[in-house]
Amino acid sequence: MSGAHSDVELGHSKIIELLNKHVYRHNVLNLYKGELKSLLFLVIELRLPDIVKLLLNHEFEIETKDDKNNSPILIASRWGYADIVKLLLEHNFDHNICNKSNESALYISTEEGHINIVKLLLEHNCDLNICNDKKETPLFIASASGKVDAVKLLLEHKSYPDMCNNRNESALFMASKHGHTNIVKLLLEHNCDTNICNITNESALYIASEYRRTDVVKLLLEYNCDPNSLNIRNESPLFIASTIGETNIVKLLLEHKCDSNSFNNRNETPLSIACNEGHADIVKLLLEHNCDSNICNDNNETPLFIASKMHNIIAVKLLLEHKTDVNICNHRNESPLFAASKMWNTDIIKLLLKERNCDANICNNSNESALFNACKIGETEKVKLLLEHNCDTKICNNEKESPLFIASQNGRTDIVKLLLEKSNCDPNICNYKFVSDLSFSSQRGRTDFETLLSEHKCVI
Repeated sequence: MSGAHSDVELGHSKIIELLNKHVYRHNVLNLYKGELKSLLFLVIELRLPDIVKLLLNHEFEIETKDDKNNSPILIASRWGYADIVKLLLEHNFDHNICNKSNESALYISTEEGHINIVKLLLEHNCDLNICNDKKETPLFIASASGKVDAVKLLLEHKSYPDMCNNRNESALFMASKHGHTNIVKLLLEHNCDTNICNITNESALYIASEYRRTDVVKLLLEYNCDPNSLNIRNESPLFIASTIGETNIVKLLLEHKCDSNSFNNRNETPLSIACNEGHADIVKLLLEHNCDSNICNDNNETPLFIASKMHNIIAVKLLLEHKTDVNICNHRNESPLFAASKMWNTDIIKLLLKERNCDANICNNSNESALFNACKIGETEKVKLLLEHNCDTKICNNEKESPLFIASQNGRTDIVKLLLEKSNCDPNICNYKFVSDLSFSSQRGRTDFETLLSEHKCVI
């Protein structure tokens, strides 16, 4: 290492003395902290403005860059040395030179939050819209990181607010995502485009809804942001808010006349997803805004079917109050009642059976009724309820097995008794192998069943 370089760290006066003796008119590169550094870089990083001034006055080469393409002005901007940045600008350093990541001095000082340097650079008419290698502008990074003062300055100097990064995310999108309400307001006041979408077609309103930014959603809607913009999965802001249970955001969106019946690529509506996730308060809001409660998803499941399947009692009650069709079946021909018969609780079955037009005898693709299913899994209370509503005990599945047969097969004594007490229960129905309830019980050695069945005139 040359003498002048090694002495840089000896102290201010010593360096000045050495430099007065040895005026350098070219850059001598040397290792410093494992990197190639020029003398000018060293004194900048050590924040020695008097020596920087001395070097500049002796006409040091002003376009010097390090091995990462950083210029002196970039280094001073990153460290927040406003006094040195000012010196460099006064000596006509190019403030638009970028490093290997294509970051300008303005970008770096904005990202680091050095507002005084941002002001200096703007006063020297630097290019506000130079993007880094991710196509991010200084305004973009300021908006994303919540630098309100920097955003204000950049916008006052006519920074273009609608430039997007390589994911097509705008400054407004990022401010909305991170909940920087004041920045969102500034951008909106400067007429930024509220409906620019990213590469997955998510708008600022969508991302604000997804990230639960209620205040931002309110602002965006006040500035006429499109509430019905859909992402690549055809999901609206209302859909995502209904999914995550953001009641206040759902309310705001509905007040701004968003489409409550829009559906995604799987034909799921905000109502169906709210039922699936158990958000009863959102179900109530959606129904109050006249959404269609009979739209089915790809599996032909209505919101009522989903609520019944997910044991969402409040949602079921709300849906029934809004005259939802209780008999629409899914792609396996299972009704909401059938779905409820699979659950452990009887409350939903009670609610559904109270509906006058509820058909308790609808069968699925295997010709299994709700009664058959309840007998099969051994749910005595459910069987009792279904029998009280005159379910047909003679309906057999595709293998000609009756509810009584399946209850006998599975050893459900209480259910067998309940079924036999019904006058229309036929104990002599045989399955496709011509095996009756009694003969099956005999084969299994169930004498208790044999006695029960014999008492009801069952023949082998």
